[in-house]
Amino acid sequence: MLDKLHSAEVNLLMMDLQMPGICGAELIQCVKRAYPSLPILVLSAHNSTSTVVEVLKAGAAGFVSKNCLPAVLVDALHTVKTKGRYLEPGMGSHWAAIDAR
Repeated sequence: MLDKLHSAEVNLLMMDLQMPGICGAELIQCVKRAYPSLPILVLSAHNSTSTVVEVLKAGAAGFVSKNCLPAVLVDALHTVKTKGRYLEPGMGSHWAAIDAR
């Protein structure tokens, strides 16, 4: 993925946690080191509090579950790009878990 980012103009990265090779928080950290201003939206079926907190602490700007409504995904993409942070409705308590750590 990092090779593709080098050769493309990207203004937002949407990624799954389960990808071939490097994945999850480790990949987010690598991307953020190379592209600190690139917002990352994670789309995943794994939406436990610990998973969400881990990816947000790694540098993701937002998180939505794979079973979210299409309108939620569109809102997430827009919000991450324009305002910086997004969690789908019902996940807002995860921000408090991050802020408390």
